[in-house]
Amino acid sequence: MENELDFLEMKNESVVKYGKTSATAQCNIDSSAKGGVSKLLSVTSSVASASVERAGDVCKVTATLNCKVIFVNHDGEMDSYDYLSEFSTMVSGDVKVADSMVQMWAMCNVLDVDSSVRGDLIAVQSVISIEVVGVCATTCKCIANTDEDTLVKTESVPCQLATILRDTFSIDEDYESGADIEKILFFDSSCIVTGTQANEGKAMVSGTLCSTVVYMADGKLCSKSFNIPFAEEIAMAGMCECDKLAVSVMVSDSKIVISGVEGDNVLCLQFELVCNGICYITESQTVILDMYSPNHKLEMEYCESNYNEYLGQTSLSDKIIGSAELAEDIAPAHKILATTISRQVVANTYIDNGMMMVEGLLACNVIYEDANGDCCSIMVELPYSLQFDGASYDESASYICESMIEQLYSKIKRDREIEVTAMISLYVMCDKPMTTKCVCNYAKGEEICAEEYGMSIYHSTEGESLWDIAKVMNAPMHELARQNANLEDGSRGQNVVYYRQLKKSV
Repeated sequence: MENELDFLEMKNESVVKYGKTSATAQCNIDSSAKGGVSKLLSVTSSVASASVERAGDVCKVTATLNCKVIFVNHDGEMDSYDYLSEFSTMVSGDVKVADSMVQMWAMCNVLDVDSSVRGDLIAVQSVISIEVVGVCATTCKCIANTDEDTLVKTESVPCQLATILRDTFSIDEDYESGADIEKILFFDSSCIVTGTQANEGKAMVSGTLCSTVVYMADGKLCSKSFNIPFAEEIAMAGMCECDKLAVSVMVSDSKIVISGVEGDNVLCLQFELVCNGICYITESQTVILDMYSPNHKLEMEYCESNYNEYLGQTSLSDKIIGSAELAEDIAPAHKILATTISRQVVANTYIDNGMMMVEGLLACNVIYEDANGDCCSIMVELPYSLQFDGASYDESASYICESMIEQLYSKIKRDREIEVTAMISLYVMCDKPMTTKCVCNYAKGEEICAEEYGMSIYHSTEGESLWDIAKVMNAPMHELARQNANLEDGSRGQNVVYYRQLKKSV
């Protein structure tokens, strides 16, 4: 098909999944420098960072695992380790998708944690889910003009460009402990986005940072939780109010400085946060979806423009509760000392009968003092299946859910039962696969002869558009509408008549 035509390019960029796998990483912590281990009280595992690089037909993911442990040494003293361990794994996926990606990253979650003590060695084994995603760029070349006697159906369709948004900012928080702090045993933090707003040349990102500190003060084990709201304005050249944002925020670095005076030490918490996101800049282009000629048969070629339309985000929250019972052969619990999160995983997010379903698991380490005055701990798992309504959810869309525990507390329900209550906050991002089919080339065929008839009658199917009927009858749309007064753009299933002027014989 060769025509002297003008062409336009439809460019789309969207976040696409490349491939996923799981990996097992092990940390071996030598505790001999801190007096060895007589009792392990708390184990927490999380992925601190991850990077992706192409390695032939696969992708190599290199990540840093952060393991935090609290234990009692052989001298009966509490101590801890904050241990970093690097691991790498290969992820296979669609090579064509990878070739079209302009940037790739990995989403990692700890699915399970297992720990053991062998002599002075603390072995922590973590099972991690890894999914590689990236910004995929596609181009579709369409025709922009036709001959004068060719009738066309056009539509203004969106073209979506994805611009990377990245920035860092700091948060500080001070806490007057009212005591002399001897050592920090556990310091963990996470954050979640609660809202985004695109403005001219900038983006507003708001959310909450949650942190837990477990420390020894005046010979006692203490625990303090922090919920710190934030709102950050990030410069973004070219952004407009009509654009959409998909943003995640994570804690890239954190530290505690102890200051103040004797008897009233101050915990100075310092956080470095990194904001990663996609700005979806949507433009519109008018393309030719279909065409026909009353005078000639047409041969047409089509192309498809595929992309994911970002529909937006939703913030949700709910309460989850779980409990665990102590074995009969151990002393009953007397007092809760601290609660730490071992892992928090969102396993599945989907739509069922118009309701959003979020399924996952929260696992906690509850450190308590038993009836004999000894420090002990128990793992409490809280599987959850949460249901949300009040919004219009699309079953054909794809949902990515991030979660954070904003409030976490434990209580002794009975002598041998410990109950954990948590308020979970969810940030759900939604996109939907879209396809636009347009004409990329055409050629005229043989001439359609009109001498054979003077009137055409077509029985339309209910719901057929005026364009569909006109194309079948090889008639201009305005003529059909003029000759059929009751014909609407959405037929009720009726006879459509077209009177055609016959050509005169030469």
